[in-house]
Amino acid sequence: MPMRLRLISSVILVAVFGALALTFGTAAARPSPSISAVSSQRLAEAGITLAAPAPTEQAIISPATAERLGALQGGLGGRTPVRQAVLARVIHSDPPIDRLCWVVSLDPTGWFHAHGPKSSPNRHVAAFFLVYLDAHTGQWIFSQAG
Repeated sequence: MPMRLRLISSVILVAVFGALALTFGTAAARPSPSISAVSSQRLAEAGITLAAPAPTEQAIISPATAERLGALQGGLGGRTPVRQAVLARVIHSDPPIDRLCWVVSLDPTGWFHAHGPKSSPNRHVAAFFLVYLDAHTGQWIFSQAG
């Protein structure tokens, strides 16, 4: 009986370590999504992290639809040029958000990132403009410029 118990324990131990290796090996193999217009450090300073979607997560909204909906958020009747659309799990600290999103990077030419009125010295030309859309519904979650 002790030999049989050791064999069963060994099999269970191998199965557990195998499952852990698959889980952590898969996560390590999937790099975090990135936006070419803004660094992950700059996003982190704003409380935003972009993580790779879980292997089981899939968007219902297509990339083309996300780009079209994102461009509509940029004004100009939907003619704002799209630089990039990235599928990511978006984690935001305030307000608390943790969901699968399309992050659509728009061309910020002509956009200003301001704190205060037009005459404010805190008015800067935007280097990036991002639109965050729910990957299942296409609903606008929030936008970010900087």
